[in-house]
Amino acid sequence: MSNNDKTVPRGWYKSSSASEIERYWNGTSWTEEVRVASLHSEVFPNHLVTENQHKNTFITLDRLLFIAVISSLTVIGLVLGFNKAPDEKVPSPMKISTATPQATEPQFIETVGLESVESCKIKDQRTNPQQPNNVGFPLEEDLIPAQGNANLIAVAVDFPDARGQQPETEYLLEQTQRITEWGKYYSQGKLNYSFQVHEGWVTVPRNSAEYVVPWTNPHTQNETIEIQDQLTEDVIRSLGNEYDFSNIHGILILFPPTVEGIEKDLGGRGGTLLQTPQGPKELFYWGGGKYHFTDAPGYIDAAGKRDQLWSFWIHEMLHSQGISLHAPGNGFLTGLQSNQYGGSFALDAWELFLLGWTDDNQIHCLDRELLTSSQIKLNSSDVTTAGTRAAIIRLSDHEALVIESRRPVGYSSSWPENVSGIFVYKVDTTLDNDRSHECCGDMGNDPTYPKWAFYLLPDGRTVMANSPLTQHNDYIVRQGDSVTYEDLSIELVYSGKQDFVKITKQ
Repeated sequence: MSNNDKTVPRGWYKSSSASEIERYWNGTSWTEEVRVASLHSEVFPNHLVTENQHKNTFITLDRLLFIAVISSLTVIGLVLGFNKAPDEKVPSPMKISTATPQATEPQFIETVGLESVESCKIKDQRTNPQQPNNVGFPLEEDLIPAQGNANLIAVAVDFPDARGQQPETEYLLEQTQRITEWGKYYSQGKLNYSFQVHEGWVTVPRNSAEYVVPWTNPHTQNETIEIQDQLTEDVIRSLGNEYDFSNIHGILILFPPTVEGIEKDLGGRGGTLLQTPQGPKELFYWGGGKYHFTDAPGYIDAAGKRDQLWSFWIHEMLHSQGISLHAPGNGFLTGLQSNQYGGSFALDAWELFLLGWTDDNQIHCLDRELLTSSQIKLNSSDVTTAGTRAAIIRLSDHEALVIESRRPVGYSSSWPENVSGIFVYKVDTTLDNDRSHECCGDMGNDPTYPKWAFYLLPDGRTVMANSPLTQHNDYIVRQGDSVTYEDLSIELVYSGKQDFVKITKQ
């Protein structure tokens, strides 16, 4: 990058070499995403941004106060210096934690889990799956690989009756780069989402109104799959011979906001062969219809959906990487497993384990039959991918309890400051996801509608929230709280840089 560029490439940057937090720069302005800095983080080159960018974007994000536990004895504020006056208001979405954790770490001796974690790899035991994705082990091969290179094409597609009004190449480059960075972070480098971004718009020959794809219930047999396959083949033909589909796993499509016919989603996960220049092939494909360009009152507006297109695409790709998602807490803002446009962009610990993105030595595996008591120190994947990512207690050949640590930082930085601690949920690999009432009646964690996992409430607490968008606040286990499940007690003894968890069998 030369001093004459006057532009800064999109990416994650620190404010100074001493900063411990990065923020994402989309090439023209700062986004709301923050995360803990890595050892190789770049410092933002202030001298390359224009005066206008300084005034309108960078200065408003100057100084963020990040409270972190940096030793076993003290909690200090880390000030990210952006040359802002000390008395100026700290902007959202960064939250300043006002919680007062125990001042010093208690004496806490970790105990070892089972020598092998194989007994915690609970087998998928559904007899008549409503969806093909895995809820238990082993992970079956799907259209998009869970490890290695996932090769995808991202393309903007318009129609004679719905033309693209602005260039979208830079936008697609930004969104796909976020996807790649997310995949590398959560997979610990085991997966690389590799994109070819098509330049300009591709126009298919038919009007968008001719591709009628209504909004359907997730369990309804999709009678429009032939129309969706036809549209995708029209896209492939319109691309000509520019791409070699021999090693392509899927296509992600951006439509213009004026698209007609497609009410919610264009989506295909195999089952039929699509014609490509290299011959017939099963492909994953996804594109957002009219729903993705409109406000969802009380949830997210159209501008937010556009900014978070990358997170929606990740969710849909994960389905074709073999996992079921939509539990625990379907609709909760706890991660991309439960909400595509989430308040958190994390992924639950069970499915990280199932994908092979969590190493065996990062799981503290226990068997209820052999358990008397155990003590574990858990790291939050919101903060780091290192260390122990989860504790799993095998209950039976098809059930387990999962304990994971969470923090309102990194990919969960938009969470309220008090959503900090652990989640405990029960996994049952005989159950599928009943999503028949997610439009009405099902709050996401109601056993009336079976799911493969459900969050457990802390002892003495009741669900206060009346929306799945806020219920995760009720289920977070904070310092001093405990969760009782049958003869097991799970207590969060201390919550600081790590979570100290004590498990006791009565």
